[in-house]
Amino acid sequence: MLRFFRKNLSILFRMPAFNIIMAASPSERMAEVKSFITGIISPLGMIAGGGCILIIHEHLSPVAGYALGAGVGAVYLGLTLFQNRAYLSSLRKRLSIGSARVNVAALMSEGELLLRGNDDAERFFITEAFFNENPSVERAVDLAPYYDRLSRETKEGMLDLFSTTRHEPFEAVIRRALGDDEPSVRIRALGLIAGRPLAQRRKLVDTYFRPSLEGEWRAAMLILAGEGPVAATGLDPDSFALQSLNEIGDMVRARECDPVEFLALCRVLHPGYYLNRLVGLAVATREIALFDAIIPHADSLTRSKARGVMYAFRDASPGRLADFFSMAGALTEMDRAALLDLRPALSAAHIALLFQPDEKVRSTILRRMASRRSFNQKYNYLNYLVSIGVPAVKEMESFLDYEIDTIVRLKRLRASIDAAPGSDAAGTLLEFLRITLADAVELHKHLMLKALGAITGADLDRLYESSLLLRDKELDEYLLEYIDASGKAGKRALSVLEDAGRPADRGGGRTGHTTAEMLWAVSEKNRQFLPEIRDAMRHCATMLSRGGAQITGSIREAEMDSLIEKIVFLKNNVLFRDLKVNELIRIAAITRE
Repeated sequence: MLRFFRKNLSILFRMPAFNIIMAASPSERMAEVKSFITGIISPLGMIAGGGCILIIHEHLSPVAGYALGAGVGAVYLGLTLFQNRAYLSSLRKRLSIGSARVNVAALMSEGELLLRGNDDAERFFITEAFFNENPSVERAVDLAPYYDRLSRETKEGMLDLFSTTRHEPFEAVIRRALGDDEPSVRIRALGLIAGRPLAQRRKLVDTYFRPSLEGEWRAAMLILAGEGPVAATGLDPDSFALQSLNEIGDMVRARECDPVEFLALCRVLHPGYYLNRLVGLAVATREIALFDAIIPHADSLTRSKARGVMYAFRDASPGRLADFFSMAGALTEMDRAALLDLRPALSAAHIALLFQPDEKVRSTILRRMASRRSFNQKYNYLNYLVSIGVPAVKEMESFLDYEIDTIVRLKRLRASIDAAPGSDAAGTLLEFLRITLADAVELHKHLMLKALGAITGADLDRLYESSLLLRDKELDEYLLEYIDASGKAGKRALSVLEDAGRPADRGGGRTGHTTAEMLWAVSEKNRQFLPEIRDAMRHCATMLSRGGAQITGSIREAEMDSLIEKIVFLKNNVLFRDLKVNELIRIAAITRE
């Protein structure tokens, strides 16, 4: 307690002085100034804190002690206000051009910014950037004269907006889009004219439409058929539409044509014709363009089909998934929560975008956290609990105990490996195991800190991800004291963190258990946590049980030996050092290297 009090008193003196000096210092001399502060200001702050404790304890009455505390607090507030003003002044100077000051009232609006453009090219670039950031009809009107210079994404965005309005500049854009070089642009324009009178459709198609794909031709034939049979087929429009959907759909499923051909038909037909086929194709091919076409009609999907689409596109961008979730009313919150198991680590921001607080989901997640799950799944579970803002202290403490026990067990195994005698042949295997166990410890520590942060409210996980935790001495001391003061939940975590820089205990595992046996046990217990490394760990255990001897085995064993050698080589390379072993194995599996 005394150490904690002294530390905070020293911060009371140090931080205002630190901020004042840093704010007033030129950027090119920042390193020198920081070195001076570390060497002079920090010790003086520690001395001042200790002196205050002595004065209060030995010379002052309780009343005088309270008065001194109030006085120091007032001084601290004054210094804080002063350093804030100094910081703002310094910031204004750094953001200004010459000696000019930043004037928020004088900031230009979007229209003024466009008027300040030196030429049409600059104004066009600015307008397109604003449109892509936040599409609107007004910005689309401004972009219409520059149609030929627009990107494909911008053209598609403009045409999607035109479905809700009729405007003369838009008519010119639609006519030009019918003959665009990009099929995805042409089919959007074709869809926009599909509901117009037959004579107008015929004139626009004959004059401007320039199809290059079979699906586009068939879509054009459908919108020109009217009430009679489709030209040159003898089929009524319904029969021709179903036949075209089946034939083009089969070609898309077989990867014989681009999905845009099927989407061309979808653009000119009612969803009742194509929605079931579209869902089937999307799930089978995993084409993101098909997923985008499903989203506007997701409210018509049954629960089973919506779940199938979610599973197929679980790796889509969070924004797309959020749009799908908002439309797919058949999905329950429990259905959406399956994404926590299906997708690699989701950030807290993405989870807040995708999910709503739900007590049933929360209870299910708390139960799953106590079972054997992968790192990515547990990471998502913890982020979900943090995002809903209702920490379950009892369950988090149990989870903390489990993670700490695992860390201790892995450290003991690594110590056993370090102490194990090994031949030259086993050297690569042992090095791979050291690297793998070190990465596993870091991942479990990551989960431990995230759980501890959920209990205490400290953002320890972000510090871990920013590489500050356990790398900055002063920060570590403050955090360790904070954890120590947070209650029993952090006691064991504190011991794990304080031991981070100490050499591992080489006592090994329990008596009577060989390193190979311990490896087998750990690989089995962690086969869900890091499934990518399970086979490699089991291979190492097998080889070590033979004493590291290179015995001619199957092709699979030879491939595993080669993989382990490559992983060790990459891990010792500065370019790949920060990647975890499971990530390197995944990369090797993808590249076949």
